[in-house]
Amino acid sequence: MDFKYKGINEMALKGYVEQMNTLNLSEKTKSAYNNDVKNLKEYLTETEKNIFTLSEKSELEEYIIWLKETKRESNRSIKRRLCTLKAVLRYTVDEKKVSSDKAIISQDVVSFASNKDIQKLYSYCSEFEKYEPYPSIRAKTIGLMSILFGLKPSELHSMTIDSIHENEIVIQSTSLLVKLINRSFPKEMLEIYLKSREKYLNGYDNCDAFFLSKIRTRLSSNAINYDFRLITKACDLSDLSSSQFRNSCIRHYYENLPDDVLIGKLFDISQSWIKKLNKSFTNQNI
Repeated sequence: MDFKYKGINEMALKGYVEQMNTLNLSEKTKSAYNNDVKNLKEYLTETEKNIFTLSEKSELEEYIIWLKETKRESNRSIKRRLCTLKAVLRYTVDEKKVSSDKAIISQDVVSFASNKDIQKLYSYCSEFEKYEPYPSIRAKTIGLMSILFGLKPSELHSMTIDSIHENEIVIQSTSLLVKLINRSFPKEMLEIYLKSREKYLNGYDNCDAFFLSKIRTRLSSNAINYDFRLITKACDLSDLSSSQFRNSCIRHYYENLPDDVLIGKLFDISQSWIKKLNKSFTNQNI
């Protein structure tokens, strides 16, 4: 897959592996480092992310969840893979493969989905065909949740059937999140989704997950990402990621509620990330 951060990621990962191979390490240790880098490269390619963004807490959490859910890694292995990630980032600066200024700039640049693209995806996700299968309705509901509430795949993964009640969405993921449902949320679409989910369960009542997999278990974060890519492809928006729509959503909330502390709590992000987001927004024509 070709994407704009591919060159940066390959430079960092390839250079780090070459450096490790020159050191007087056992073959077992070298093999472990190579596996760490292989996993990291797979994640960056799959998500189309710049390696430097993983220094942000929320992005690092997504990587950890991917290692747990997709790779079924043990806590011990995850700890080592995170140490390798930090070592790769240090290598790029120490070896002057990337200047410290460039590394900071890479982390500071936040990209957004345009209002036109948001409207296009919203229109597509808001329309369900009469006999549309559950996986398709599920993908569109994931799109709506991402656009309107800026929910991350890990948060959508954590949703239960009881998460939505009255005018609130309450999710217990890495932290407790509460979202207020505004008037733009198409509640009739929610009703269609819930009926489709109930039919899909076909009498099984042992799973309280809001989004179901094909075997009627909780849909993984990785599968949620896949669903999102499917609907963006259907709208000819495959060059956009869920994080870009999330960033636009956060910015929209900030325009209506310009309080760093409250926005940080609503989206479980740091105030430094909010500053980066606002700085990037003023430098882009959205």
